[in-house]
Formats: sequence, structure tokens, C-alpha cells
Amino acid sequence: MNRPNRADIAAVILIVYFLPIIALSGYGVSLMPLKQGWNLFSIGIAGSFIGSLALFIMICRWNALRTPTEAPVAQEIESIAEEIEPTDIPVTDHLEQAITEWQQKYESQLTELQRKEEELRQFQETQEQTQQQQTLISQELETYRNASEEQLQFKEQTLQESQQLVREQRAQIEKQQQHIAFLESKERDLHYEIKTLLQLTSYEAPAEEKSAAAHTLVEEEDFSSSNTQFAPATPSAMHTPELASIQLKRFLDTATKMTGAHYYGNHATRLPVDNYALDLRRLCDTLSDEKSYIVFVYSQKENKLLYTNGQVKNVLGCAPEKFTQHFPELVSDQSEEWKKGVSQLPTTPEVRVALSMKARSGQNVPLQCYMGAIHTGLFRYHAIGLMYQPAESK
Repeated sequence: MNRPNRADIAAVILIVYFLPIIALSGYGVSLMPLKQGWNLFSIGIAGSFIGSLALFIMICRWNALRTPTEAPVAQEIESIAEEIEPTDIPVTDHLEQAITEWQQKYESQLTELQRKEEELRQFQETQEQTQQQQTLISQELETYRNASEEQLQFKEQTLQESQQLVREQRAQIEKQQQHIAFLESKERDLHYEIKTLLQLTSYEAPAEEKSAAAHTLVEEEDFSSSNTQFAPATPSAMHTPELASIQLKRFLDTATKMTGAHYYGNHATRLPVDNYALDLRRLCDTLSDEKSYIVFVYSQKENKLLYTNGQVKNVLGCAPEKFTQHFPELVSDQSEEWKKGVSQLPTTPEVRVALSMKARSGQNVPLQCYMGAIHTGLFRYHAIGLMYQPAESK
């Protein structure tokens, strides 16, 4: 049978005690006279007795259904109510076993708690050490960063100073090289003047010897049958094809042997000097000494005259610069002959062309032109030519 609860007991008391008494009392007061009220009162007492008896029976059955584990608790409650000493309470084996188990559990939990506390303490110490190490590393990193920035600034400053020094030294070197180039140019000019003087001396000596020999031959021979007597050789008397050919070969030989690279400045420098203009000037100065022929320098690449000596003014009456500049117009009537002669320069040692040019006075002056190409040396792909007025046209 199931154990009754408090709700059941309260329901029994309400039904057995209160409801009957209230119902009967109310009925007796309202309907019955006073004499009959004692009957109802007796019935109420009887009902109360029956209810008490039923309640007593239920309590007894409740005590009989209690479990053995609830007995020590009930005894403990009764001992407290009766104010009995705890030492007087008998302890059963079951309670001792439970207490022992609880003590073991408590000790194990306490040990586990201590272990956790120790682990927590070690973790906190480790965390503190880690934080200290992190702080030290941060400080070292900051120190290294500051030192690196200082070193970088120092290196950048040193690099800028070095670059500035290099720029200054480069500017000084360029100035020195320009000065050296200027001195080399002066040296070349002086060397050229000395060489020109030596060449003039060498040319004048054979001419004087030939003139003396000619005078000797003229004095020894008798030309009594003619009124013409040979004087010393003059430019007009030397205008013969043979002498013109010899003179052209001499000019070509001089131009071919002219050198400049072996004593000029070093061409590997940073400021190389173009010696072409200087060499051309040297050649033109050498040709300008010729007084018997119109001498010119022709460029096969540029297909134009580069230079004409001053003898052209004596023959045609025009300045050398104008003759050089307007030469294509002067030979426009004989352009085919001129082009044919120029085309033969690479393969023919000596080219002869008959030209007719208008002088400043308006007369047409016939000229014999001799040209030869320079195949080696400084003036390769250039040609030297000379013109003279034939004797029969004078």
C-alpha cells in the first residue's frame, strides 16, 4: 500500500470533523428546537470519535510502511526533540559506512581541489613569467628598433655625403679632362705648325735645286734661232699634263700619309675629341700653299666640294668660299662629264675631265681637271683634284 501524504490527511480531517459538525450545527439551529439540539450534539461527538479512530488507524499504517533508512533520521529528530545527548544515540553499521564513504569523497575532493589550486598557482606563475619575458622582449625590440633607426640614419647620411663627394669629384674630373683636352688641342696645333714648317722647308729645298739645274741647262744650250728665252720656271710654264699628274700624285701621297690618332689625345676618355675637322684643316692648309693649280678636296660620301685653295680667285676671279658653295651650279652645263668622272674615282687611279667655267668677267674659261681618290688613311672616301688652264687657251 502506498504511503499517504499530507493532502490525504487534511482531506480526512476536513470531511470527518469540520463538515459534519458545521452541517449538523447549522441544521439544528435553523430547524430544530433546543431539545433536539442535544441529539445532534451527540451525533457530532460520535462522528468525531469515529474520525479520530480512523485517523489513528491511518497513522499506525503509515509507521508500519516506513523504510529502514528513515529510522535513524526519525530517531535523530526524536532525540533532538527530547534533548538527548548525541553520544547516547546508537550508530548503525550502515551510517558508519555512509560516513566513511562521505569522508573518503570529501578527502578525494579536497585533494583534487588542492591539486587544482596548485595547478592554478603554477599557471599564474607561468603567466607572470611569460608576461615578464614579453615585457623584456618588447623592451629589447624597442631598443633594437631605435638602434637600427639610428644606424639607418647614419648610413643614409654617410651615403648622401659619399654621393655628394662623388659628384664633386666627378665635376673636378670633368673640368680636368676639359683642361687636358684644351691642352691637347694646343699641343696638336703647335705640332701641326712645326710639321707644316718642316714640310715647307722640305718642299722649298728641292724646288731651289730644280730651279738651279734649269738655269744651268738654259745657260749651256744655245737657242739663237728663236727669240724666246726660258726664264726660271713659272706657274704658267709648268701647266702640262705630265707635271699636273706628278703634282696630283704628290698631293695624294701627302694626304694618305697624314696621321693624327697616334699622337692625339686618348679616344677612350669620357670626353672624346673629334679630330676630323682639325685633320681636314691641316690638309687644307697644306694645299693652300699651292700657287700653280686650283686645288680642291671632294667628299665622295657627301658628294660635294669641301675646300678650294686661293688660286681660283686668280683664274676665275671668285672667292674660294663662293666657288666651293656654288660649284654644282658652275658645272651644271657639264654635269654629265663631272658625274662620269666622279663615278670612276673608286676604280681609276687618275681621272681627267675637261670643264668650262664662266669667270667673273663673263668669259668662259676652259679648265683641265685631274682627280684622284684617297683609299686609305684619315681621308678615306675623299678625293683631291687640281685644275689648270691649258696653255693654248691663254
